[in-house]
Amino acid sequence: MRILKYDDSIIRSMDIATKTEYLNNLSSYTNLPHRTMMNPVNSWGFPVVTGKKYKIHWKNGLDFMEMQVDLGATWNYTDKDVYIIHNFTDIRA
Repeated sequence: MRILKYDDSIIRSMDIATKTEYLNNLSSYTNLPHRTMMNPVNSWGFPVVTGKKYKIHWKNGLDFMEMQVDLGATWNYTDKDVYIIHNFTDIRA
């Protein structure tokens, strides 16, 4: 899984060519190794800063029907929102 900082403060000032270059530059992403599905102990975990926006992407795409996001133990109901953006392409017949 790849994670990219995608805050409006970063993206808003970019023209289309610069944004495309930013999205295609793999060194801009944080990379997490593939983990076995269906085992919460062996799931992906990554820290996020509240009040920020992130774009996540799977290297070759994954064939999954659902995804679950859980809050960590340090989350507080007064924390700012976190936005996680990802594509969804359903190519099943």
